[in-house]
Amino acid sequence: MTVSSNRVFRKLALPALSVLIFLVCTEIGLRLLPQVIPIKILIEFEPGIRSVAAMHRGLQPRPGSIPIERDDGGPSDRLWRYRGGAEVAVDPEPGLVEVVTMDDEGFCNPETDAYATADHFDVIAIGDSFTFCTGVEPEEAWPARLSALTGWSAYNLGMPGRGLYEYIETLEVYGLPKSPRIVVMGVYEGNDVRDAYVYNQAQADPNRRVESELCPFESAHSCETFLALKHGALGRNSYLYNLLSGLLANYLHRSERLGVEFRYAVRFPDGKVLDFNSGNWDKNVVQYAHRLTTGLLTTSLFDDALQRFMALAEKHDFVPVLVFQPTAHSTYAGMTRFEDTSIESSLRASGEVLRSYFSERSQDLGYHYLDMTDHLQSEAERRSSREQLYFPLNLHYSQAGHELVARDLAQLLNGL
Repeated sequence: MTVSSNRVFRKLALPALSVLIFLVCTEIGLRLLPQVIPIKILIEFEPGIRSVAAMHRGLQPRPGSIPIERDDGGPSDRLWRYRGGAEVAVDPEPGLVEVVTMDDEGFCNPETDAYATADHFDVIAIGDSFTFCTGVEPEEAWPARLSALTGWSAYNLGMPGRGLYEYIETLEVYGLPKSPRIVVMGVYEGNDVRDAYVYNQAQADPNRRVESELCPFESAHSCETFLALKHGALGRNSYLYNLLSGLLANYLHRSERLGVEFRYAVRFPDGKVLDFNSGNWDKNVVQYAHRLTTGLLTTSLFDDALQRFMALAEKHDFVPVLVFQPTAHSTYAGMTRFEDTSIESSLRASGEVLRSYFSERSQDLGYHYLDMTDHLQSEAERRSSREQLYFPLNLHYSQAGHELVARDLAQLLNGL
């Protein structure tokens, strides 16, 4: 090596070493203090490392959730339950219960509804976060309120982040052993299309990892590269890489060119206007609504799940019930102003498509059907801003919303 080469090397070595030390220290710091990572960036992390970071922040139970083995070929990371006694936290919001404690089986039920000691439940409820006690106490979720109103024993198997195919799998593992007389499936307008799509894609190609969220890039090549890095060795192991890629993805999502603006305001009958979805969450709801209304996706995504539901009802002799649960923007449809008015038509059209589909299939297959949309809309039009049916930030039922669902279900079931 020449003298000039040595000089160049020395000039470059010190800055390179400084950068390396900075990167290593930043990586260590993020691992020790994951609470400094903004939640809007954390949700962009690779799922495995996101779960670890969330666990250390107290956002999910310690030492983690328990996978439920599935036999339908669907994605394994979408079927799990919490550990027994886990304390599950959500972001603070006025009127919202910030921490709820799971029962001994890891589901959200009052202490009186013990799973292990019960030979039988009159009602088993299956569904996602709209059946789960998201932001309310276990005894305030609609399955527990249904039990209180009817006097029937009920058990809530609802869990966040899943769709109809996961509901069925959970029912088979935890619901059917308790010989239920009635099974109520809570279908949610918002994310269940996405979850059915993810399941069907996994069925078509078991080796392909399906990314259900929006890709932050326009070109297919850029998306493939981004997802390969995110789910590769670097994305699975580096907090710093996930932070940087999450910042990039978040910036591109929110840019005028690539972003999806899903914030909206609701004017209540008392004249007060409240901002909903101020964090701009669930942007994929807009994406999948567009796909459904333009024919890129169809409601046939749900066919197999409903047929399996009915086959289980016949085999295990329970009464099958499906309750359609609308989004907040559908419930407040006549009172809502979207910041991006261009998304309104596809959101409303997709809701109508889903309502019609589940209604028509109830006639074909024979399950009992309750669509909550009209009743929730009529209640929303007369209630003040202090009587919200949904929490404005996390967009899930408030205690009042759960109560309406429980009362309508009690009326339906008492008439069977």
